[in-house]
Amino acid sequence: MASYEQLSELLDPATTVLLTVECQQGVVGPDSALPELAKEARSSGALANVARLVAARARERAPGDPRDRRAAPGRPGCRP
Repeated sequence: MASYEQLSELLDPATTVLLTVECQQGVVGPDSALPELAKEARSSGALANVARLVAARARERAPGDPRDRRAAPGRPGCRP
C-alpha cells in the first residue's frame, strides 16, 4: 500500500474526485439486501474509511462544486 507521502504527491485536491460506489444504506446499511457484504464492509473498516474520506471531501469542496454528486439520478428515493 502506498504511503501518505506517496499519495499526497500524486493526488491534487483541485483535480481529484472521490467516488463512492454502492455505499448506500440498502447495500451496506443495517438492513442491507446483501447482509454479508454489509457485515464485511463494517468489520473491515472500509465504511469508516469511506466516511472519513467523504467528510474530508465535504470540508474541502467549494459550494456548488460540479464534482459533488451524492446519488445516482433516476433511482427512486435518490436525488441527483
